[in-house]
Amino acid sequence: MSNPWILYAVCAVMLIIALAALLPTIFRAKEAETEDVRNARAESFVSEALRAEKAQLDSDYADGRLDQAHYDAMLADLRRRILEEQKPALNDEEKKLERAPLKATRGELAAIVIALVTFVSVGSYWFLGSPEMLELAQAQKVLQGTASAESIETYLEKAPKDGRAWVLLAHRKIDEGDFRTASRAYKAARDSSEKIARDPDVMLEYGAAVLTAKETELYADAYKALNEALVMKAGDPRAEQLALMGAVAIEDWSGAASLVRNMIQKMPPDSPDYMQAEQTLRMLESRAQRKAETKAKP
Repeated sequence: MSNPWILYAVCAVMLIIALAALLPTIFRAKEAETEDVRNARAESFVSEALRAEKAQLDSDYADGRLDQAHYDAMLADLRRRILEEQKPALNDEEKKLERAPLKATRGELAAIVIALVTFVSVGSYWFLGSPEMLELAQAQKVLQGTASAESIETYLEKAPKDGRAWVLLAHRKIDEGDFRTASRAYKAARDSSEKIARDPDVMLEYGAAVLTAKETELYADAYKALNEALVMKAGDPRAEQLALMGAVAIEDWSGAASLVRNMIQKMPPDSPDYMQAEQTLRMLESRAQRKAETKAKP
């Protein structure tokens, strides 16, 4: 994981922790408020009912439907029920008084969480740097040639036209033994930069990677690049060898024979390499002739 993603992950985790700490408190406050509203409505309904019952009791006594003894008994019962209805309300008030100190604790908890998130965010920026500066540092490593293959690939996602970065990625892949990816990286480098496309060393590296990986789809393009490099680096043994290998890979027997003729001219006639080159030249000329005859047939 790259450094910017580490920074984003840390901030995301701290945000989740902050929400996990604050949301239960908010929900509990809302639930407590809803319960208080329900209790208040219930108490109001009961009080109204008791008052109505008291008024009816007084009316019956005034009209003579109740004597003094029954009126006193029923009034005492009514007072008892009023006291019983008031007990839950008194208990609720006591609980509210008991919960009052918790409000300060929740406020302190929220302050601690906010301070922690701020500290981690600032600390992350101080330790890792801002995402923009991290990307700049990563780009500098690519330009200096010290970046890893993973870092180069991440950089190329944002700068796909940087031919030098493609070449550097190809070098990293060759070090890993991944010649197929290296050949594709060289191809991308040549396509993205005319300067790199005209570099004979890159041409030779490209051809070698393609031939080693046996990327048949790129044989023709690599062979063309090897011939261009051979023109720029005439007489270079490595360029001649790679161009010969490219010619054989695409079965350009005539071109391969021409290259061997040029190589033979630089060899001592009595050397083993000269005799082997002569045999190779005869074989290539024979194949070139058969290929020409095959094309000439209607």
